[in-house]
Amino acid sequence: MARVVAWAAVASLCFACTRPPAPPAPPPPEAGPDAGTISVRIEPYGVEVAADGVARCRTPCSFRIAPGLHRLSVRKSGFLPWQEDVRVDPGAVLEVSASLVGSH
Repeated sequence: MARVVAWAAVASLCFACTRPPAPPAPPPPEAGPDAGTISVRIEPYGVEVAADGVARCRTPCSFRIAPGLHRLSVRKSGFLPWQEDVRVDPGAVLEVSASLVGSH
């Protein structure tokens, strides 16, 4: 009887290992008529910018987004991660600039 219980435990572990990967993040919601714009310049150029965990563009770039508080983040191999919380007002243009710091 102990072998059956052990096999059931192994079978359930193996099932958990074969789950399909999580679906990709949904696309960002469409910005409404009161959306603001975030203009981003981060050096080195060409890094991907995420807003609230959703990829939006590659620097230098700009994108429209709903008003409110948003977390911008950037990750690039060989550099320390960067993030900043920004508040976007309706219809406003917010300029964000930064230089990534190399990791040692």
